[in-house]
Amino acid sequence: MSEMLMKVQIGPVQEFIAQARSTRDMWAGSYLLSRITARAMEVFKDNGDVDFVFPDLKNQSLYEMVTGKSVECDKGLIPTLPNVFMMIVPKKDVSCLAEKAKEAVSIELGWISNACWEWMKSKGAHSDEMEKRWNDHVARFPIINWHAVEYDGIKEHWSETVDLLGKEMAARRNTREFDQWGWELREDPKDKKEKWMFDDSHISATKDVLSGKEESIGSEELWDVLKLTEEFKKSGPYGAINCIKRLFPYCCFPNRKEYWNNLSMFSTRDIAGRNKEGWSSVKDENEERKPKNPYMAVIAMDGDRMGAALKKIDDRTHHEKFSRELARFSEQEVKGIVNKAEGQLVYAGGDDVLVLCPADGALTLAQALHDKFLDVMKDFKNLDPENPIDASCGIAVGHYQFPLQRIVDEARKAESRAKNKRGRAAFALTLLKRSGEIIHWGAKWESPALEVYNLYTKMASSDEASSRFPYAFAALLAPYRLNEDVSPDFKEVIWKEYLHVRQHQKLVGDSEKQKEMDDLSKEYLDDLFNKEKPGGIPTDFSALFLASAFMNRQRGES
Repeated sequence: MSEMLMKVQIGPVQEFIAQARSTRDMWAGSYLLSRITARAMEVFKDNGDVDFVFPDLKNQSLYEMVTGKSVECDKGLIPTLPNVFMMIVPKKDVSCLAEKAKEAVSIELGWISNACWEWMKSKGAHSDEMEKRWNDHVARFPIINWHAVEYDGIKEHWSETVDLLGKEMAARRNTREFDQWGWELREDPKDKKEKWMFDDSHISATKDVLSGKEESIGSEELWDVLKLTEEFKKSGPYGAINCIKRLFPYCCFPNRKEYWNNLSMFSTRDIAGRNKEGWSSVKDENEERKPKNPYMAVIAMDGDRMGAALKKIDDRTHHEKFSRELARFSEQEVKGIVNKAEGQLVYAGGDDVLVLCPADGALTLAQALHDKFLDVMKDFKNLDPENPIDASCGIAVGHYQFPLQRIVDEARKAESRAKNKRGRAAFALTLLKRSGEIIHWGAKWESPALEVYNLYTKMASSDEASSRFPYAFAALLAPYRLNEDVSPDFKEVIWKEYLHVRQHQKLVGDSEKQKEMDDLSKEYLDDLFNKEKPGGIPTDFSALFLASAFMNRQRGES
């Protein structure tokens, strides 16, 4: 039987998930994508002649729940399905199954959309124009791409077949078909002939406040009503898809209370309240308690060099084992690590993880996720010795009242810096202060950076270190305008300034601890100026101490 290696991709992902005002919005976007992806996967899985290569669907709780099996709610509600899947498909069935998968996605999204639209109608969304706009938005979501290449079943040809599929899939995505936004085929009232005509109502409509692209559903008067409901809580106006993200958990689950109890979704305020300082006795304007440390973090983790590793996998069985280990990481390992750090898991699809957590535990959690990922994937780490598998994390820290969409966006940008500026196997940090100041820091996981950070944080939290040290040190270095191309001679200058400030601002307690701190700091500074170890810049040295003061709300930080 002639076979094809086929890949299907459903999106958008990052942009869609990031369009959120609350942690529940973020979860809803992730879960909605995983749910419709599960329906597409089900079409292929139910065909006895199809063999899944990626992901491994055994023990995937979300997939099992969506497709009718009985699973524990707390597991079935975690978005763990990647938006890309790959399988061996009989050549004769490729096009047919692709169309059936698209239809399955449309049906799943359709009943969700209808349930949410009925709720909108109950609040006053009665006009034909509103319903037409709603249906137009839903019809354009999601974007589904697929491609398939011949597979001859020869073991030695596996890696080159996978590589070819990846390249042709990328080309296919770049040439995807789409309807021009705002144009539709309809009858011209002048000559009664069907023509492509522009709907100029798109021009004057208020835009979705999260996407900035789609037109909002309904009038200002309607949104005055919606913003008073429990479901929208002063947010909006939104287009149809962001309305569905907000409404479908309320409209589509059979027992909403049971699901919410199992989901245990924390608000950004709750997450900030889980910093070590706890809660203040002071309440805000809504009579809600305020966290003493009002900062929370978003962590975006992604695997490094995964594509290079896959190119070295020489047979299908090995590839399927690779998929099983990725599934084990996301399905069995991530949630426990996040719960231990009192964070909120938003998404875990293979090597792609998105988490919200207290600011003071963000680096510890990011490192724990990284270390567990490497442990799970250890058998595949060095498939390509020149490009070993690893993982990079982007971390953004902001006030719990700061727009969540912006913090998520900054975490994704930080992840990109970790990969592209820090040379992968790294983390990058963005600190968003309420004053408007932004601090960037980052390092390779293997560098001494985290050891220095943890020691200084421990000393500062026990009042053994001066609260003014980070600011005095940064102020002394500011005039030097340090950058990546600074002369190596500046290493000694920076070190002397460190020692100068340390003499006046007690860094740690007794002389033994001081020597440990100095030795670690010197090792870290040497590492930053080591040209054979790219990934660090001179300003990282002072930024480390500023990051600790900011994230842990040490005395003097605001």
